Amino acid sequence: MNDIILRGLIKNIQYSHSINDVEYNKADLIVPNNKGNDDIIDLKFKKCIRPIQENDLISLTGTIRSFS
Repeated sequence: MNDIILRGLIKNIQYSHSINDVEYNKADLIVPNNKGNDDIIDLKFKKCIRPIQENDLISLTGTIRSFS
């Protein structure tokens, strides 16, 4: 499996799309790496009861889906 745990700051939250009346946002997750730089990971996520806001520090678990 490609399980992952990430922790970082949310930046650049924008509307992405909706499917069957469920709205999705997209944002950048800024994650510091071991070399002292920041990695930027593109996220897409459902709008939820507790909205994620700009500059929130979040932790998330999930799976990575990538293209070769």
